[in-house]
Amino acid sequence: VGSETAVKESADGRISWSGLILLVGMAQDYQQLADFLEQKEYKVAVAQSAQEAVQMSRSLNPIAVVMDLHGLGAESWRVLQDLRRNDDTAQLAILALTGQDEKTVSSLGANVAIRKPVEPALLLRALEDRVVRLAGEPSRILVVDDEGDARELLEETLRSAGFLPVLTSNGKQALE
Repeated sequence: VGSETAVKESADGRISWSGLILLVGMAQDYQQLADFLEQKEYKVAVAQSAQEAVQMSRSLNPIAVVMDLHGLGAESWRVLQDLRRNDDTAQLAILALTGQDEKTVSSLGANVAIRKPVEPALLLRALEDRVVRLAGEPSRILVVDDEGDARELLEETLRSAGFLPVLTSNGKQALE
């Protein structure tokens, strides 16, 4: 899926497709999700099996993996463990499509749990809020401080260093 791709090969032979999302274990309805992501200018690859998921995660260097936990069944937990144990994929963003609660899913290695049935716009928001940073966009840093003057000083310092500070005055707001 995704005919126009920017493919790069690194010195160690790994391939990187800018903006590539790997869909794993999707049922027949993956095409609708793939089409939606492609309309939003992401590239999409699809892995149907656990073995394909691990292999493609390592070789294609995606920016995120979106995994249907039910689609792979018990193998999905093994895939999550394999991805987290491998140095090449340990930091990979993994969004799990599931009926389970987020705490259970995150304890098994996923960054985000999204309840099924999946709303494509919700998935896109999770990708953009927690995972994807476009090339050239500054890294976001969350600043939590109840002192307004301290927040302003940190904001100025971080902006001058090339970061994009996100400011809040308390922990409850930070978690939202």
